[in-house]
Amino acid sequence: MIIQIHACKKRETYIRTILIPELKRQGFKHINVYMDHGKGNLQAYIDSYRELPDSGDVWHLEDDVFPDKRFYNWALGLSCFPKVIIAGFGAGQYYGLRNFGYCVESSELFLSFPCIRIPCEVIKDFLRWYDESGCRDPKAKTGKEIDSLFRDFLIIHGITGFNFKPCIVEHVDDLIGGSIVNPDRIPLKAAIFEGDLSPLESLR
Repeated sequence: MIIQIHACKKRETYIRTILIPELKRQGFKHINVYMDHGKGNLQAYIDSYRELPDSGDVWHLEDDVFPDKRFYNWALGLSCFPKVIIAGFGAGQYYGLRNFGYCVESSELFLSFPCIRIPCEVIKDFLRWYDESGCRDPKAKTGKEIDSLFRDFLIIHGITGFNFKPCIVEHVDDLIGGSIVNPDRIPLKAAIFEGDLSPLESLR
């Protein structure tokens, strides 16, 4: 199983000292970090996607999350369901209990970029769509709406997935300096998170 962390320089200390050690402690061995180097959210994601293999599943994490201690075991179990998008985070401001489970419609899949497993075949199809038309979408002009663009692609192509319960990660940007992309936004917290955040006590 591959973990790809999408990161910026400001969060490097957090991911190197807390996030990656926790993932390794659980059992993950293949952890890649893609630093944006000032490219901005959208372009960094697009460039990182171009480097992925053509097949397989990759768990994508953002650099401001902390995982449930069961993440590795859940990921092992979910490997029995290849080529399925798994949304591992749903913000409580937008989703509730009834939103978890299999998605009949593409629009039901959580905006889950803090934690999402995406088949590489879907990523490559997304890149082709983006190069052909998605890059002209008004959202792309903002340079930061990769999650919305990806949802547009899923809806256009009728691709669905599964909203995993409970949320696999908690969003902790409020503990590590606040949102970089949307500094004025109220912190997004998982609709259901049962994990232990005590390793982050020193950050409070």
